[in-house]
Amino acid sequence: LLLQRLSIKKLIESIIITQCIFNNLESLGAKHSCPECHDAREAFVSFPVEEALNAAKLSLIAYKSVTSVSEACATLDSIALSLGTIQKVVPLVTSSSLTDSPFVVGLLLMTPVTVYISFRGSSSLQDLLTDASLAPMPYSFFFEAPSLPGGMVHSGFYQSYLSLRPALLRELAPLITHPGCHPRDLVIVGHSLGGALAALAALDLSARPPFSHCSQSPPSHSSSSSGSAPVSPRISTFTFGAPRLGDLAFATMYHSATSGHRHIRVF
Repeated sequence: LLLQRLSIKKLIESIIITQCIFNNLESLGAKHSCPECHDAREAFVSFPVEEALNAAKLSLIAYKSVTSVSEACATLDSIALSLGTIQKVVPLVTSSSLTDSPFVVGLLLMTPVTVYISFRGSSSLQDLLTDASLAPMPYSFFFEAPSLPGGMVHSGFYQSYLSLRPALLRELAPLITHPGCHPRDLVIVGHSLGGALAALAALDLSARPPFSHCSQSPPSHSSSSSGSAPVSPRISTFTFGAPRLGDLAFATMYHSATSGHRHIRVF
């Protein structure tokens, strides 16, 4: 567990260094017009440094025992991370196949406009067994997607996600719908094993139908609109030190299925 936290802190330090390099490149770009300087600067411009730094900090929370809003606020303050007003905190709990006892794998945080999901990395014998389950297995969509072949995926990560999926959907469904009848944004983060789970969750949530239907149209619709409006959140995923999930067919399918959302993979 200590090694996991240290590696996240190293990732955060690397992101901060990246930001310093970016600032120097901005200055360099102002002084030089060489194509190499321009290309390097553009590459850094497209990388959301501040968001990645905040997501790296957020991934630390999954390693801590947080069960209430007050504990979440104290933890966020301790790592200098502001997410806005925390309205609800829900530990993501599944059952360990070793002991059949409750097993915390992540945390859901709800603010007025965003739901954050933080998956933790390997920190137990159960996690190590998951990591060691290397045999590939076919990926199957939970919803109809006939045009997207699933490919082969790491069986340990996939089976781990399958075990936590019912709890994730059960806890997420009431959080995702905003009182204004439009969906909250969804930010999914994870480190190491948690990064693999975050990626699988992002794929699943990107491909699934809307969570629910509103009884009225979203505020952006005209007043003449009537009927129900589907709730489909915008999804941003940040993974840190995440292992490879599947083969080329799976990777191709993943990018196609999540093309309407963002996925930032760091290291």
